[in-house]
Amino acid sequence: MRYTTLLIGFGIALFSFVKPANAQVKEVQLTVGDSLTLGPCTGENFEYAHVDILIKTRFPDSTATYNKETGEGFYKWYFTGDIDSRRLPCSFQRMKFRIAAIHNYPQPDGTTRTVVFGQFIDDATVLWIEINEAVKSGEVTAG
Repeated sequence: MRYTTLLIGFGIALFSFVKPANAQVKEVQLTVGDSLTLGPCTGENFEYAHVDILIKTRFPDSTATYNKETGEGFYKWYFTGDIDSRRLPCSFQRMKFRIAAIHNYPQPDGTTRTVVFGQFIDDATVLWIEINEAVKSGEVTAG
């Protein structure tokens, strides 16, 4: 059994992995620009359970940009226009992606939902990762 914690603040994520028996704890600090790897697929129907693929099909403002070093402005840049989305197929296992942005969404119950946006294939293709669940299930790993 794997236990995982995730702390997010100002674009920095800290993962702690604890494996069973006498395995060591591994902490990895992540920031925008770092790489993560897609682990084994845990969802049904040959799809990831906690990772969606988004493909932007219309860029209404071709001059719009965001800060690729900090992720600042990514959400506004990407989510203006039309987007197709679906669960990520298992055929993408073991592929790496770049962290484009990290967003925290306050929930009505007082918790925070953390989403990592992964730059994948090209600028129009992005991964929407429910990071807490994805790390717990092993769908996303460091490195």
